[in-house]
Amino acid sequence: MVGDNIDAVIHAVDEIDIAKARWPKHHFVTSSAATIGVAGRVARGVSFSFDDDAPIKAAIIKLPDEAAANQIGGHVGGGTAKPISSNGGNGGMCHAPCIARVSTVLQGLMGGSISASRSGEGGEQRVEPSRSLAFFTLIRSQSSLFTSQHQQLMWNEIAQEISRVTERPFEIQDRRNIGGGSINQAYRITDGDRDFFLKLNQAAQYAMFEAEALGLKEMADSQTIRVPRPICWGVADGSSYIVMEYLPLGNSSRDAWYQMGQQLAAMHRVISDRGFGWHRDNTIGDTPQKNPWTADWVTFYGEHRLRYQLQLANRRGNFPRQAELLAALPSLLAGHEALPSLVHGDLWSGNASVTVDGTPVILDPATYYGDREVDIAMTEMFGGFPKAFYDGYNAAYPLTAGYEKRKILYNLYHVLNHFNLFGGGYGSQAQSMMDRLLP
Repeated sequence: MVGDNIDAVIHAVDEIDIAKARWPKHHFVTSSAATIGVAGRVARGVSFSFDDDAPIKAAIIKLPDEAAANQIGGHVGGGTAKPISSNGGNGGMCHAPCIARVSTVLQGLMGGSISASRSGEGGEQRVEPSRSLAFFTLIRSQSSLFTSQHQQLMWNEIAQEISRVTERPFEIQDRRNIGGGSINQAYRITDGDRDFFLKLNQAAQYAMFEAEALGLKEMADSQTIRVPRPICWGVADGSSYIVMEYLPLGNSSRDAWYQMGQQLAAMHRVISDRGFGWHRDNTIGDTPQKNPWTADWVTFYGEHRLRYQLQLANRRGNFPRQAELLAALPSLLAGHEALPSLVHGDLWSGNASVTVDGTPVILDPATYYGDREVDIAMTEMFGGFPKAFYDGYNAAYPLTAGYEKRKILYNLYHVLNHFNLFGGGYGSQAQSMMDRLLP
């Protein structure tokens, strides 16, 4: 296996450090915790470490000489690809959304057909350097990367766990990569009779999948709105996974969106008697999301949402009004009676859909108990939901006066998180939002 005899050292750093640094030859510049974890399996003896609290992780894979670098570079690129460094070198610039592609860099060494390219979320493309980082990127072919005997063990273990949990034999006859967003790999797996939806990541991300499964279960137990039912989750041969029921999605209609609004309102009427928070932490994207039980909303939102994101954001930029904003929270939320409602936590348009039979469904939660308006506010990001959704929601649970300003405050959390994940213009957007909130 390529990498078996290479003395590689992986340094975990913030992406912003990669952007500013000038790394010498014989380095691979990659990103995401998933890549680092895979590297540990591929290159024997690789050592790596990173701060689990840091949402932005990246890997500088240092190789001892040009021959070793070309050994890996030639293998993954069909003999033409080279390792790169952030000074340009033999590589391209990749906008932050293509970070997911980078997780295939070292996985490609384990088998499969891949090729080197500049890649963006929508395919091959060039992007403006001011919002880019230097990466060695790969586009995965339609054939599965998991073709080696090593990876077959993982598939077998997952199938065995599905069989155990469902109490019905299940053997994977076909698997199709259907994309997993910017964090995970996702597959539709089937035995010809039953289909399941599977997400994969490095073993260290098991807690993320466990929290997702428990969040889905919490929402399902409310018996208010459709979510994918979690089947099982765990670690199989060095990879963490979560298996859910597979829900075929179809075209939406006004009636379906109106119904979704009403069903979300019903879920928001599920109130915790322990206050704001949840029984465990989870993630927003792959950023840690802290959920300690807290008696009042101002404290919870100020300390465990805004302050936490601002502390992370200070690594990338400067927000001169952050202390002023945190001090102003009591007045910004004065007179607003926030209840600890069961919320989805990450309800943008990509996490809401309609099944082929017309049933509304919400996906990929960052569940906790908080002010219901955080969900409604986020639905207005990235273009918003159809009007019928808001009509249905307000008919069942009307929003109260002052929401239009509070939604700026609540969406600031997500904009800061995007700044921490991707950088770029999200920083100036966050500062503009603070200016709108403060006199």
